[in-house]
Amino acid sequence: MLTKEKKSFFKTENIFLIIIILFILAVAFQLPSDPDMGWHLKNGEYLINHHWQVPSHDIYSYTMSDFPLVMHEWLTDIIMFFLYQHFGLISLMILFTFVTSFAFFLVARTVKSQIYYQLIASLLGAIASLPIISVRSQMITLLGLAMIIYLVYQYKARPTYRSIYLLPLIFLLWVNLHGGFSVGLLFIALFIGVEFIKIFIKKVIKIKFIFKLNYTIFKIRDLFKLVILFFVSCLATLINPYQLRIYYEVITTAFDTYAKGYIGEWLPLTLDNPMSYRFIVYAIFMAFLILFSIKKIDFTYLVISLVFFFISISSWRHMPFFILISIPYWVYLVEYLTADKLLQIIRKKWLIAILIIVFIIFIGQKINFFIPVINSQEVLAKTFGYPYQAVQYLKSHPPAGLMFNEYNWGGYLIWQYPEKKVFIDGRMPSWRLKHPNGETQEILKDFRIIRDVQEGWDLLLLKYQIGFVLLYRDAPLGWILEKKGWQKLYEDDLAIILEKPD
Repeated sequence: MLTKEKKSFFKTENIFLIIIILFILAVAFQLPSDPDMGWHLKNGEYLINHHWQVPSHDIYSYTMSDFPLVMHEWLTDIIMFFLYQHFGLISLMILFTFVTSFAFFLVARTVKSQIYYQLIASLLGAIASLPIISVRSQMITLLGLAMIIYLVYQYKARPTYRSIYLLPLIFLLWVNLHGGFSVGLLFIALFIGVEFIKIFIKKVIKIKFIFKLNYTIFKIRDLFKLVILFFVSCLATLINPYQLRIYYEVITTAFDTYAKGYIGEWLPLTLDNPMSYRFIVYAIFMAFLILFSIKKIDFTYLVISLVFFFISISSWRHMPFFILISIPYWVYLVEYLTADKLLQIIRKKWLIAILIIVFIIFIGQKINFFIPVINSQEVLAKTFGYPYQAVQYLKSHPPAGLMFNEYNWGGYLIWQYPEKKVFIDGRMPSWRLKHPNGETQEILKDFRIIRDVQEGWDLLLLKYQIGFVLLYRDAPLGWILEKKGWQKLYEDDLAIILEKPD
């Protein structure tokens, strides 16, 4: 017979919580679709083989070998390679599943509410972030931002909250895991700025706040404590292999308008792009949620949410930041709509039975699709459009000369074809190098001129001494080179390899 403790564990409420947690993990459990994963793994391999000493210049390309490289994800890359080497791709998928899931749940915990509401909000946030969730180092920044949000709002609710002193330590670790640490600093700076404005309005010019919003303000001494912790956190970010240069990397990447106009994940969300519709609908729906719970929402959090909304629509890459910050609104809404009826709903055994069946079907289909991809490099490459067969040909029939490659294949080639250095890869779109003769080299521009057969493309082929090209099969450059006498070495449904004539 079951004891009372066991009976209480198997209550429908507890089963519901377990199912929702499993759903969150299942949604976050994604294949390694990031084309940059390859060079992350090679970074980790290099660093382990060189006793964690970061290189001073680029080691993977021949076009910008003099560029002062910044491996801002160096510690993440070591972890990724170690796990991959010992446990395979599945270990990376599990790692980032827990990183992403915990980030969503931690932000939901900023709202004082029952765990049922928090978990449902976390699940909704994970589903909304599906286009971006993957095995990618950016998920580390998602978790870092979640930790900052949680600590800052716990401190706002309770200024005696001692865990706020962890902020510098978090940034010390974060700056060595991913360059997105700057997002955390931005969040704190916005929080401090809005709080000072609220104090100024209420205490100095003494204007009454309008609308029925939560304008709770800090005491000055508590806010100054956060200011001090902010500056200490900024100093902590200088404890990295590149010191102040890390900020140069962050700034050049964030404000590179040319790269943002070409690289898919950096493109803004526009009505011309059908992929934007889901986020636009999400944002409109979120606006209605805010109206439902307007009395509960802190004014500071609302302002920060608006700032991150505009950051998110400026680039696909930043979309998860707004979704992460919006999760507390889901907590408010679920609580508002269900009131005290949620427990009555989840106590229905038929509902639990349906959820279990749906989960089993969902996870079963996912596993059946994932297993072949995880266990085969060829299937992985085919699933995500990488030139696996072409690389096998190059390994068995190594051509002479330097390689020109597609941008999207750079990371894969660094990983699977280290015999040749690449022309370009996902690390390089914002790289600019000024040479002693005064010429500024912008590798993304040079790549586009060659790849799109723009004016001067043939001169750049000569300048970079390109001996062979690895292109998409339907690339215009391919058939133009064929007309000019380049020899076709290989062709399949995806890729083509052409070699320069002697």
